Amino acid sequence: MAGKYKKLKKQLGALQKFQDIASAIRFVAGGELGVLRKEIKCRFLAISSISPFFNKQFYAQDFKNTLVVPITDDRGSCGPHNTNVLVSANDLVLSLEDRDTSVILFTIGKKARNMFKVFFKKYFSGFLLNMKDTFYSIDVAYFLFDRVSKIKYNRMYVTFNRYFSINMQKALSYIIGSPNDFFSLIMDRANGQEKSNLFFQSIKNKFDSTSFLNDLYIFSNSLLLADALRDNRYSFLAGRFNGMDNTVRSTGDLIEVLTIKYNKARQEDITTELTEIISCKEAIMVSGTSDDVLGFALSTVFNGYNEILNESSLNH
Repeated sequence: MAGKYKKLKKQLGALQKFQDIASAIRFVAGGELGVLRKEIKCRFLAISSISPFFNKQFYAQDFKNTLVVPITDDRGSCGPHNTNVLVSANDLVLSLEDRDTSVILFTIGKKARNMFKVFFKKYFSGFLLNMKDTFYSIDVAYFLFDRVSKIKYNRMYVTFNRYFSINMQKALSYIIGSPNDFFSLIMDRANGQEKSNLFFQSIKNKFDSTSFLNDLYIFSNSLLLADALRDNRYSFLAGRFNGMDNTVRSTGDLIEVLTIKYNKARQEDITTELTEIISCKEAIMVSGTSDDVLGFALSTVFNGYNEILNESSLNH
């Protein structure tokens, strides 16, 4: 019984330490989300200025080379965050295979690289790691997209986790057309009759400058990629907060159950020790040795008392 009691005590101590660690991680994730609250509310302002450049109606219907870019986080303890992205990107690759489309994979993050380099090695083109402490500014996204765009593709899918709230994140994909799709969209919209076509006509006037259109294509898609990277970061923090919150609660329930077992085992151990002590005492009392000693002592005391009493009476 003593062994069970000590084992439960050791398990309780380990669970309490684990719960403290999970609580600390949850606290840090919640603090980072609190700091980024203003940034999260304003995250769509940047891409609102380039939203006219993205319209699937103007993309080519037939495309052969497809580039898939799944974004995961290198850090763990984030619940189903990375799993959502991996499952969504995996389903996307399988659906593209069914369409007899050539697939190219360029992954961002350790989790995506480890999965797709094993299961889709023939499609694997490259990867990018150690982005966990990177601030996803437009400059970082520009250099990243410039590197990715060197791969020949007709359609690009950037798969990431969209942050809706601290309790809801969902895997989505930004669909990016090829440079030819981008140029054809500007031409079609510039020749249209809508009021907003003045915007596209002013861009059309720059067609004589090839570098301007290429830079505009990379810049607009870099903003989109930066939004995907930042949103994936927000989703990661929310996933980590929820994951650690669930861990703290489930660990607390387990600690409560083990505490009851621990107290019961401890009480049984104490009861066993008391029973053994009482049994030993009764065994000593029944043996008779104590009665002989006690009788001898009483006899000696009373004899001495009588002798002292007799001597005092004679003196008087």
